[in-house]
Amino acid sequence: METGITSSEAATKNKLIPRDSLQEKLPTLVFAGGYYPRELEEYSVVIDGRMPDDVRLMLQRAFRQTIISKFPQYKSPSRHTPFLQCILLLDLLQKQEKRSIGMRTRKFRTELKTRGLEANIVPRLIHKLQMLDLIETQKSHLFLHEQQYRLWLETPMHTRMNQYYQSELSNPPEMILKVVELKAEPDEWLCLDMLGTRIGSVVEGKALLEMGIVEFKEVDMQTYGRLSNLGWYLYFQREPHEWAQPMILVSADFEAFVPHNYDPEAIEYLLHISKLKNTGYFLVFDLNVVASKETKSLMELLNKRAMAVPDVVRFELTNVRKSQ
Repeated sequence: METGITSSEAATKNKLIPRDSLQEKLPTLVFAGGYYPRELEEYSVVIDGRMPDDVRLMLQRAFRQTIISKFPQYKSPSRHTPFLQCILLLDLLQKQEKRSIGMRTRKFRTELKTRGLEANIVPRLIHKLQMLDLIETQKSHLFLHEQQYRLWLETPMHTRMNQYYQSELSNPPEMILKVVELKAEPDEWLCLDMLGTRIGSVVEGKALLEMGIVEFKEVDMQTYGRLSNLGWYLYFQREPHEWAQPMILVSADFEAFVPHNYDPEAIEYLLHISKLKNTGYFLVFDLNVVASKETKSLMELLNKRAMAVPDVVRFELTNVRKSQ
């Protein structure tokens, strides 16, 4: 909020910033805003309890590196996001003979386990997909709305994500606003304690993590936070650098290992043309079942996104199956 006070008024006192405990608190005061101690008035930083706008901007630039850190050795945890969970549940239904399955059957429990979907999260996924008009329930059975599902697949991924995370986008966490204010980059972590940014409670912090759009890290008794790849894609429409990197590992046994937090469009494509074997640390796809008509597009994907393709796999996909 603009105060209407300029640094020319503050300059009349023109004194140095104190080098004491108050100075240590200054970065937090500058970024968090709100109440400013009267002691700062004698140092030309605050006038009548308010900080001049241009002084605040100047100090924010000066203290930016105090607030922001980089941890190049950090690796994002590979976990299901709620959006990926919904993709997996939709794929489960799409691969059933009648596009439906009984929720109380052993088959359903087995299919959930294969996809790494825990039974306790299924009601939440069902509710979300019902809101999107993609499925319905009747007498303990799940049914896929095939026409709506086809339209869903034809919709751009960013639009689908916006629809799925509509409530989160309309009421963004405070940390998102700080990312915008500081013009933070994807590899930069914000010290939430120094920013005065609150994640509310343990419950709220867990909820933000479960949404898959933020990450938290504890360093030297300080809490740091940043947007996940998904968060950057949602809030800033910037495709994360990692999504375009070759992160798929292909084995000579015709298996593709894909991180859970990789490009959801690539994951969805592999779900449709191959078979998901398990979802441990990676999503593991069986490429042996890929139809010959899909080999060309699969090789195009692997050429761009795989770290390497074993010769035996490349030969099979580009020669043997192509001729079948």
